[in-house]
Amino acid sequence: MPALGRKIGFLGCLLLAGCAALAACEPAEREITLTVLDSGTQCGGPADGAGAEWIGRPDRLRQMPKRPAMPGSSQEYPWDPQVEGLLWIHMGTQPTGGYRLELAAPTAQVRNGVAVVQVRWREPAPGSFVTQALTSPCLLLKMPKAGIKRVDIKDQNDRLRLQVAPK
Repeated sequence: MPALGRKIGFLGCLLLAGCAALAACEPAEREITLTVLDSGTQCGGPADGAGAEWIGRPDRLRQMPKRPAMPGSSQEYPWDPQVEGLLWIHMGTQPTGGYRLELAAPTAQVRNGVAVVQVRWREPAPGSFVTQALTSPCLLLKMPKAGIKRVDIKDQNDRLRLQVAPK
């Protein structure tokens, strides 16, 4: 009997070591919390269309040629780059007002390393009255980065708008 107990204990240790080494014990599906750090309609996004960028280091935020430039923002965001990343989602330059981005859910589902971020991708209805000014809507999110291989950004109609892989 004591030999059997030692064998079971040994197998248990191997199982725990395997989980730690391979991260195989991490659930295939989980939920993570998202935090809006900034948003706006005049973010200085690129003129060539919508995009998403993963910011994993503070120096990456400072080096971005088209970094988020929200009015009134100090560019100093509360985040721990060891465990969190920033996700900058932008619509690019738009010809009028009426465009905006909003976080639709405060959490994201992660399945097999793919996080799905739900946003409200707002565009003016055809023929609606809008301001005649160039806008560049964006959203800056903070999220945990452990186990994230790709982020899919989907709109309110579950349409895939953008994808980005953390670097």
